[in-house]
Amino acid sequence: KEVEQIKNRVTTLEDAVIKTNEDIVALQTIVKALQNNVYVVAVNTTTDGYVIEFSDGTKATITNGKDGANGTNAPVISVKQDADGNYLEPTDGWWQFCYSNAGLHQKVADVVIDYFNKHPYCMVFTITPNDGSRVGICQCAGCKCYSSDTDLILDFANAVAKIVKKTYPDRLLNVLSYAPTVAAPSAVHPVESNVEIMFCMECPMQKRASDPGNYYHNGSTSYGVSWANNFYNYCTNTGVKHKAVWKWLCVAAESICANWQYIPWVQGNVATDDHDFWKQNGVEYVFYDQGPLNGYREYASSTPLRWPLWYVAQRGCWTQGKNGQQLLAEACQKLYGNGANAMLAYYMALADASVSSTDVSFAWYPPAASKMYTSSWINTIDQKIAAAEAMLGSVTAEQRQRMQNQIDIWKKAKNYI
Repeated sequence: KEVEQIKNRVTTLEDAVIKTNEDIVALQTIVKALQNNVYVVAVNTTTDGYVIEFSDGTKATITNGKDGANGTNAPVISVKQDADGNYLEPTDGWWQFCYSNAGLHQKVADVVIDYFNKHPYCMVFTITPNDGSRVGICQCAGCKCYSSDTDLILDFANAVAKIVKKTYPDRLLNVLSYAPTVAAPSAVHPVESNVEIMFCMECPMQKRASDPGNYYHNGSTSYGVSWANNFYNYCTNTGVKHKAVWKWLCVAAESICANWQYIPWVQGNVATDDHDFWKQNGVEYVFYDQGPLNGYREYASSTPLRWPLWYVAQRGCWTQGKNGQQLLAEACQKLYGNGANAMLAYYMALADASVSSTDVSFAWYPPAASKMYTSSWINTIDQKIAAAEAMLGSVTAEQRQRMQNQIDIWKKAKNYI
């Protein structure tokens, strides 16, 4: 019986080796096609997999495995192109399309038009590159001839936009100024009237967008240009008519920042100053990337901790003529009654600590908590909290409960700073 089991296991292993070798042959065919700038013309489904046909007449056969559990424990065979032009096994899962390929332009346009057909109230469709910085950027002759990734993607967006415009002239196609496309084109590069550029705030979280010292930053090095100047250059060189902004308010998203899930952060007037700057420069809307979202370590239960941050950001979008302090003052009056001034002083101390911090931060990576809330700032904030505690006897039971909640949040936060 044991011998029979061994035979069965050997047979299974032999079958797996044969299947893996077949996949390697198929992958070699695909790599050769990439190196020869050959493109896919058809993908045909077979009874047990797919046949990929290339423009030079060659084919690669991919077969499905057997007796697997949705690919669990299956070997992963893939490649990426190295700096010397050779294709190697990748070290991560990032990838991109060949954005200079006219066939891709038509395919993406077809997908967008079909989506608009099925969703008549959708006005914007994003066609921005995949995430992953420059990893996976196509190295074919058509893509490599561009002076920058930004120029490549703008031409891709224009090509798709021209096709979509014929059917939906009033709908927008969105691309991001982010990662490989963060930098403005160095020369004039007009975009179609139905292309929208969304400018991501890849810069220190605690600084104003208009600050000339607010440099784009990737966490280790500065890109050497301020967010505002890059924004101006982008708008000037592209003539873009439709602008939007992406702003991260998820300070505990990364594991190295996990302690921030217990620590308050308030932007105050920085948030509303940004709104004013963006509006003055033609930005039509802001997308705030924030919780509640489990992946960001911010839950529905995080609302008492995050409300001063989220509230000012959202309310400021549709409230004209009021800064962050004024918006918080109105909210505090409704929430805390006679304790409003003391609570407002606490929130503004948090905001002042944020804007005064010079520690490195960017996008969704906040400064180190201990470098924002230094011992001096903790002492100042403790004094504001003591003043708020002194007002607990002069408010209603409900207001007292709300104030105590906020006081307890700060006392707990100090354990994680």
